[in-house]
Amino acid sequence: MPENTYAGMNLPRTQEIGAAIEFLGCDGLIAPGARWACDNLILFPDRMGADATLEIVTSESIDWLMWANAHGLA
Repeated sequence: MPENTYAGMNLPRTQEIGAAIEFLGCDGLIAPGARWACDNLILFPDRMGADATLEIVTSESIDWLMWANAHGLA
């Protein structure tokens, strides 16, 4: 997919993927990032049940302004 199309939304395709996840009964999915070399974790809390828990394993503070400047975004 051309990089200039990343800024727009592809709602029909996104809805198809969401429908497939719903059909499969998944709690979420890991999807590759389109803009950055990373993965995105998408959770569907309504599918996880009232007793579902998440555990934070690690965390870090990020200076978003410094990060944006370093990536030419500010």
